[in-house]
Amino acid sequence: MKRPCLSGQILIARTYLSMGVTSDEMWSFTERQAMEFIAKHGVALSRMIAYTMCRSPLARKFLLKPMAWLVRNRMSNDQLLGVMKRFVSLMGTDPFIPIIKSAERTNPMKLRMSQRKRGS
Repeated sequence: MKRPCLSGQILIARTYLSMGVTSDEMWSFTERQAMEFIAKHGVALSRMIAYTMCRSPLARKFLLKPMAWLVRNRMSNDQLLGVMKRFVSLMGTDPFIPIIKSAERTNPMKLRMSQRKRGS
């Protein structure tokens, strides 16, 4: 299971947001709450895990439903919740913040060090 491409991340984010639960709430689930969550959102949860396995658009088109079915029928509840918790914790924008800050500081119209006198 690898981190999906942006299109897959968008699909996962939409599915995750439709569940109405935060990552912090998931980490503090009791056993009963975890079972209720799986009973209510098990199909969506298996689809999210299948999105991480079927990364290309072609694979999602043909393999998503069988993969989600396989996840539902072969993975234990602990594994489902563990994968979900780990993936949701990695879905944030934290890795992109330094890149965004660097891009904000860079002005392509500003003269560089080697171009102080004449410009470009």
